[in-house]
Formats: sequence, structure tokens, C-alpha cells
Amino acid sequence: KQWYQRRVAITAGCDFCHMTESNIILLTDSGKIFLNAVGQKNVICIHDENEEISCFFIHDDWHLFVAYWSGKIVSFNIFNPKKHILSLKTNHVMYSIQLFSNYLYYGTADGGVGRIKVCQNNSDYLKIVEFDQQHSGSVYCIATNKSILVSGGADSRVVFWNLSGTVLFIDHMSHVGVVRHIFLNEWILITAGDA
Repeated sequence: KQWYQRRVAITAGCDFCHMTESNIILLTDSGKIFLNAVGQKNVICIHDENEEISCFFIHDDWHLFVAYWSGKIVSFNIFNPKKHILSLKTNHVMYSIQLFSNYLYYGTADGGVGRIKVCQNNSDYLKIVEFDQQHSGSVYCIATNKSILVSGGADSRVVFWNLSGTVLFIDHMSHVGVVRHIFLNEWILITAGDA
């Protein structure tokens, strides 16, 4: 009971929260990132960029990607946060990011979708590839599996892409409001939104 009460109190002032098997990661609107290990009383600040966070993605429970309103993206190991694995500046505000197979896929405030190569041992490291514009409003959510990328946003559309950025299908009928969440694995696609 005490464990639960402490975590409720800790998460009350945070914009984003992610819980792994052994840690809670909290991200505040001021750009501070906190780590609380399960069973520990102390919450430690592991990163402070002093910029407002727009979205984040955590891979394998330790590799954190954080996008800021300024268009900056940083990535680091939560157990060694001083050493950035990735740091780059883009021209977009990212609303959704997801890592899959050495690419960071993203959706932006201005309706863009694209990918960034984040595998350091390739010649096109950090190359940004913007897909053809298919959304007329902000892209709030994206999801990938091994064969497709799905994006959704303010225009009520759900767009299906191959991983290279070619449009496969656009669903105009499933939503009449903003599409805010997408879940995708090999067998299931779930989209959710305002209506």
C-alpha cells in the first residue's frame, strides 16, 4: 500500500510517466526526467534539458528517446544519462516517436510523418527522410510492426504506410474526431480517439 501511495504522489506533477518492471520514469513539462527504482524511496533527476518535452519513447526499458518543442531529439541510457547516444535538431515539433529496426519514426505537429536512421554504423546515420504529406493536421500517434507504419491525427485519418514511406491505404471512415492512440502488433490494430 505504501509503495502505491508513494508512486501516486510522485506521478502527480508529471506530464509523462512510464513504468518498467524495475523503474518508474517521470518526465515533467519543464524538461526534467526523474527515475525511481522499485523498492527505493529516493527519486533522482537523471536529466534536465530545461526545455519543454513534446513526446518520448522508451526502448528495451532503458533506451530513452525524448523530443522537445524546439525540435531537438536526444537519446540516452537511463542508467548513464550524461552520455547522449543521439542528439539532433530537426525543423519539426514531434508529437509521436517510435523506434523500430534502426529507424526512429515520427509524426509532427504540422502533419508530417517520416523516419530518422539512428544506427551509428551506417553511412546514412541521422539522415531524415520525410514521407509525402498525407495528413492535413497534427499527427498525434504512430505505430510500427515489421511490415507497416500506421499514423493517425487531427484530421481523423488513419494512414497505412510501408516502412519506406509509400502510402498503402488511407482510412477516412473509421473516425470522425481526432485519432489519438494506435496499438499495432503482428495481428492486431487498434485505433482510438475523440470519436
